[in-house]
Amino acid sequence: MFNKDCVLSVGDLLIDLADYCARKVAFLNAWEWPEPESIEQAKEKLLSKTDEESLLDSNTDLNFTIAVNALSIVRYISDAASDIPLAALTRLLNTNDMPCALVTLLERAPWLKRGPPKSGTSDPTFSRFENGAWKNIPQEDLPRIGKVEGQIWIALHCLLTDPECRRKYVFTARSKEILLRLKECLDETTVDQLPILVDVQRYMEELLLMDPPIDPSITRSGLLIEQVSETYHELLVTTNFKAIANDFRKACMSPELSQEDLLQRFGSTYNFSNLEQLLEDPTCAKCGMPAESRCSQCRSEWYCS
Repeated sequence: MFNKDCVLSVGDLLIDLADYCARKVAFLNAWEWPEPESIEQAKEKLLSKTDEESLLDSNTDLNFTIAVNALSIVRYISDAASDIPLAALTRLLNTNDMPCALVTLLERAPWLKRGPPKSGTSDPTFSRFENGAWKNIPQEDLPRIGKVEGQIWIALHCLLTDPECRRKYVFTARSKEILLRLKECLDETTVDQLPILVDVQRYMEELLLMDPPIDPSITRSGLLIEQVSETYHELLVTTNFKAIANDFRKACMSPELSQEDLLQRFGSTYNFSNLEQLLEDPTCAKCGMPAESRCSQCRSEWYCS
C-alpha cells in the first residue's frame, strides 16, 4: 500500500481497514509488559509451560506483531488522506480519533522493552521491536527513532498538517489536551532525525492559540449520514467461531492424538505435492498450451515438449 493508487483502489473497504487499524492501535495502547525476569526465572518458567500456555503465548506474540504491522497501513492511508473518500477520512479522524490514539501510543512505546540486568552489573538491558523481531540495543540508542516509531511520526505529520485533515477534524477540549502532549516528544534530537516534524512543531504552536468550540456539534450539519463497515459486521454474523475452535481442538489438541500423529499432520502442510493441487494447471511458457514438463533449472517455468 506504499503507492497511493493502491490505497485508493480499496474503495469503500477503506472504512473496514480504518476500523481494523483503530482496533490494533487500541490493542497496543492497552499493552502491558510484565516485570523483567532473571535468566534463571525465565528458564524455569519455560520448562514448566504446558502446551496450552505455549499456544496462548504464541497467540499473544502473533497479535502483537500484527498490531505493530498495522501501523504501516495507518501511515499509508494517512499519506493519501486528501484523496481517500470522505467517509473513510471521517472514520479515521473523528470516529476512531486516530491522531489522539497515535499520540498516546508514542507515549507508551510498547515497541521498547526493558530486560533484566546483565550478569555482574546493575544496568538494565533494552530491546526494540523491528522487522518482526526483538533486537537488543544499547541504552544510548534509545533516543534513536526506530522503524515503528517513524511510521507513527509520519502518520501524525500527515493527519495534523494536511489541509483536508485539518478541515475535517473535529476539535474538542479533550483532543487539544492530548495533542499538546506531543510537544514533550518533539525534542531537538527527534526533529533532527525527521526534519518534516518542524511542521508538526509549528502546528503545536498554532494549537496553543486555538480555542476549540464549546459544543463540537455546532460545526456539523443537521443531517449526518455515516457509512458502516459492512465486511466486519458480516464476518461476525456469518462466522461460527465456536465451531472453528472446536474443530481446531479436535484436530490439534485431542488427547487421543500422539506426538507422532501431530508431527505428520504439521509436516503435510509443507508437502508441495499437496500444494500444487490447489494451483491452476501449468501452461507452456512458449505456446500457452497445457504443459507437463517443468524446467529442471529454475523449477518455475513449464513446457509442453
